[in-house]
Amino acid sequence: MAKQVSAEIAKARAEAVEAIDAFVKLFDGLEAECAVLEAKKATLTAEVGHIQNGLTPLQQERDGQRKEVSRAYEEARLAKVEGDKQKAAMQAELNKLETQVVAAKKKAEDAYAQHIGERAKEMDAIDRKLADKKKAYEDFLKKINKDA
Repeated sequence: MAKQVSAEIAKARAEAVEAIDAFVKLFDGLEAECAVLEAKKATLTAEVGHIQNGLTPLQQERDGQRKEVSRAYEEARLAKVEGDKQKAAMQAELNKLETQVVAAKKKAEDAYAQHIGERAKEMDAIDRKLADKKKAYEDFLKKINKDA
């Protein structure tokens, strides 16, 4: 029985050694895999750092462009407001000038009508004078024809 127990112990020891050897091999494999993963992690960390370093200037450029666009938009908005003010001022000036033109045109038309009226009166006076002279001439001719 002691031999049997010794044999079982030896067998259990051999199994334990095999199990420990298998565990050591598994552990060594896991350690190697862990080292590979650590290397991949370092590579990826370096790549992320490289990408981050590349992104930082791009982000700064984007922020600068946003500021530039915002500034340009504000300038355009202010220019539009100023343009609208100038347009309104010009429209008011145009309305004023149009009113002045209408008043000047009316005044000129009235002056022309008055001038034409005066000329018409003068022409009527000339026509009357001419008619009087014509009548006097005709009377003179009648008198001469009577005397003759």
